[in-house]
Amino acid sequence: MTVLKGDRVRLQTGETGIVVEVWGIARTWLKVDTGSGHVICMAAAVERIINRDKGRKWR
Repeated sequence: MTVLKGDRVRLQTGETGIVVEVWGIARTWLKVDTGSGHVICMAAAVERIINRDKGRKWR
């Protein structure tokens, strides 16, 4: 699953938050702001993407 900065995601642990940073090539890592702090996890730990901005477009 491709996760982008700004996506609202639900993790496998049940936490929800907004992705504030994405890095990595072979293994994608995310920093998710859950409101009570930041969680660093792999993209494989994302259960689903709840919301994504529709306004972002490539030029």
